Amino acid sequence: MPFNRRQFLSGFAASTASIYTTSKIFSFNDNNILDIDNESIRVIGHRGCSATKKDNSIEGINCAINSNADGVELDIQITKDNYLILSHENYLFNSSGNILRIDNNNLNEIIEFSEEEIVLLNDALDIISSENNFEFFVGLKQPDTLEEIISRIESYNLLDNTTVQGWQVQDFEPFLDNNNIDKVLVSSFPSQSLIDEAVNNNIDSVMYHYTSQGNKYYNNYARSNGLKSGYWVINDSKSDIHRGLNTNPDFILTNRPRYTVELINNI
Repeated sequence: MPFNRRQFLSGFAASTASIYTTSKIFSFNDNNILDIDNESIRVIGHRGCSATKKDNSIEGINCAINSNADGVELDIQITKDNYLILSHENYLFNSSGNILRIDNNNLNEIIEFSEEEIVLLNDALDIISSENNFEFFVGLKQPDTLEEIISRIESYNLLDNTTVQGWQVQDFEPFLDNNNIDKVLVSSFPSQSLIDEAVNNNIDSVMYHYTSQGNKYYNNYARSNGLKSGYWVINDSKSDIHRGLNTNPDFILTNRPRYTVELINNI
């Protein structure tokens, strides 16, 4: 059976402790001065501006742009009739308590069911392509859609600005050996094995949930192995953002891109 990263979260921290993830835990209070060596941290709006705008929405994308973020991360699902739409889950809910599965229904059925705007990937790419050097992080939810997603992104000449996220090496097939596509391997915890797996499989970056294990030593070690290292936060409070920036990442996926950009610019 292939290794499944999603099934391996429980109990992982204790079994993967190393000098890179346990050497130092940064203490924090709201008055801490940021200590960042990396002057080129990229700020990516998580699902747009998830703290203040609807996830994966046009207003969320525009919010990230207006926040002077470096890019936006969006989640993509595919309908039964092969339309690519923005959604974190493969299910939609309405106020009557009904549930509709996206990949089992055609786009017109989904639009009729949904009480909120359905955003096509093309709509998002229209906006992203109008910005100079604005990055697009693909939240890959159905790995078998990757070829269609890449084809769509190529039609907008955005491949150089695109990064694909995957939880398993297999998620990137058949593009593992394609050096024109930036790939980031995702885990819930920073670990030596995450770095090794990325290095051994032609993957460009590693990314993890922000936890107390994340620290500057780990991110520097990833860079010493030719990788970029970043994280995304769960609660995304202002203290989380301060603490996370002190780990000296290459990029951060944040629900609060405006606050994060302002914080970095004021250092």
